[in-house]
Amino acid sequence: MKLRRLFWITPTLAVVVVAIGWLAQHGCAGPDALSPRLKPTSERSQKLTALSAEEAGLIPDLDVRLTRQLNIADQQISRGWKNDAIVTLAGAKKTLVSDDAHALGDHARVSGWVSISELSRQVRDTSAASFAGERAVDGVLAIKDFGKRCEYVIGVANELQFARSISEAAKFVTDSGPWTKGLESPVQRRRALVGFASVLFNLDDYTGGQKMLRYDDDVAWRTDTLASLAAMQEVTGDQSLYTNKSSAPQAVMEQQTGAAIQASPTPEESQPFGRSLDYRSVFQNQKNSQTVKD
Repeated sequence: MKLRRLFWITPTLAVVVVAIGWLAQHGCAGPDALSPRLKPTSERSQKLTALSAEEAGLIPDLDVRLTRQLNIADQQISRGWKNDAIVTLAGAKKTLVSDDAHALGDHARVSGWVSISELSRQVRDTSAASFAGERAVDGVLAIKDFGKRCEYVIGVANELQFARSISEAAKFVTDSGPWTKGLESPVQRRRALVGFASVLFNLDDYTGGQKMLRYDDDVAWRTDTLASLAAMQEVTGDQSLYTNKSSAPQAVMEQQTGAAIQASPTPEESQPFGRSLDYRSVFQNQKNSQTVKD
């Protein structure tokens, strides 16, 4: 009888010991006390970033909304959350195709599409990048003032070469030649022509580049511009169609004399032409886009 009772007591003691151990670890009140301080984890950070993107899509000010969406997508890309970034970029696309997108200036709209294309390429979403590149072109063509269109040519062409093809980028630059007639300032017109021609020369389209310069009627200026470009020293390393990020051609050569000097491009004419449209220049780490109001 005593032996039977001992066998009954032993399992009971085991249960009691386990219960005491659990209480010592978790306390009599159950779960840990709630804390007002967030306990960060990678998974929690990912989910909260996605919620932030959802809230950004509700911001009434379109410029602020688009800027937030692009920056959140950039953060998601840097953390390796590819699928989340694709969703966030789809939200940015929705912002740009919304009925009230006209509230954005031309610079914000075009650079927005360029930025979506850039970021989409980073997550290997080629179809989204291609679509955004095409819409960037549409944004430029929607600008009625031909002179203003010229400000966007090189920036859009630079993204087109990656998002679609180099041939489409070259064609876009070539087709923009007649728009330079809309630039009232002769200095600005020549800056644009030198920039557009340089893009085509960089692509070994010498006929197209020469034709671009011929939108200026001054033969002496064209002669000296070509000679000046030919005199530039070779630059090694990766080059971009976006001439705002490369050295401008030096227009006046010391050897020139007489009438040729008068026809030579001035330093103002030789400055890089066009507005910055890439994500890092316009949107990255900003609360409002760094765009130029038209």
